[in-house]
Amino acid sequence: MLHFSRSFKSFSFGEALQSPPKISFLCREKKKMRDWAAPIIALALFAFLSPGVIFQLPGKHRPVDFMNMKTSVVSILVHALMYGLFLMLFLVILRVHLYV
Repeated sequence: MLHFSRSFKSFSFGEALQSPPKISFLCREKKKMRDWAAPIIALALFAFLSPGVIFQLPGKHRPVDFMNMKTSVVSILVHALMYGLFLMLFLVILRVHLYV
């Protein structure tokens, strides 16, 4: 059997002639559980934290406006910051998982 080696890596032709490993998506022996928490939480937060849908922080005329369907640049930035913080809270800090 031929054997080549370098300082950090070795290779032999006997390894290359062996049967290839099975590809995981073709064999149905093992089913992987999928974690659906991240997309569901991200979608729900995006829907509820869109400025003007439920509330707007800061509002046009008051500190908090409810269901006015209007927005401003400051409101978009505040809601984007809240979205990121809530997403980190649920996924990184609390480690919420939903396996299906």
